[in-house]
Amino acid sequence: MSRSIVIRSLAALALFAVAHSLLAAVPAKRVVRSLAGPRLADGLYRGAYVTVAAASTGLLAGYLWRLPDRGLYRVSGGPRALMMAGQVLGVFGTGAVMLHVGPARFAGVPQLMDLVAGRPVGPPMVAQHPPSAGPDLGWRGPFRLCRHPNNALPLVVWWLSPTMTVKWAIVGLAGAAYMVLGSWHEERRLERAYGEPFRRYRRDVPHLFVPLGWLPTRGLG
Repeated sequence: MSRSIVIRSLAALALFAVAHSLLAAVPAKRVVRSLAGPRLADGLYRGAYVTVAAASTGLLAGYLWRLPDRGLYRVSGGPRALMMAGQVLGVFGTGAVMLHVGPARFAGVPQLMDLVAGRPVGPPMVAQHPPSAGPDLGWRGPFRLCRHPNNALPLVVWWLSPTMTVKWAIVGLAGAAYMVLGSWHEERRLERAYGEPFRRYRRDVPHLFVPLGWLPTRGLG
C-alpha cells in the first residue's frame, strides 16, 4: 500500500505544481495580455490566478484525503504539547506575514477596483512580498526573520505535526521542494524589480530558515 500511496500522491502533487507554475509564469501572462488586452488582463489576472489556485488546492486536498494512508510515528506527552505549541506560533506567524503583504493586495483587489472604476490599472505584485517602503525596501517583522516567511512558516507548521503519516510526509517533502524552487524564482523577479536594495536585503537576511545563533535584532517591528 505504501508504494501506491507514494506514486499516486506524487503524481497528483506534480500535476498541481506544473499547472500552478505555468499559470504563474511570464509566458502565460503574455498570452492572456495578447488575447484580452493589457488593461483587462492586468485588472483580472491576479484575482483569477488566486481563485484558480485556491480551487485547485481544494481539489488536490480532497483527492489526497481519499487515498489510503499508513502511520509513520505518533509523538505523545510533553514533546507533543511542545510541537503543537510550535504549530500555533507558526499559524500566527503566517497570519502576520499575510498582514504585512496585505490580503487585498495578495488577491489582486486593487487592480480589480481600478478596472471597475475606469482608472489606470496599477502594477501587479512583483512577488509575494510587501510593497517597497523606501530605499531599503522597508520590510520588517517576519520579513526580517527570513526572506520567504510565507514559505518557511507553513513548512514549520507542517513538520511539527506530532502525528506523521506516509501521505503527510510526502506532501511535506514535495511542498518543501516546491517552495524552495519557487522562492528562488521569486528572488530573480525581486532582484529585477529592486536591484541593489534587494541584493543588500539578501545579504542581511537568511533565505528560508533562521540559522542557529542568528538573532534577528535589527529592523524588527
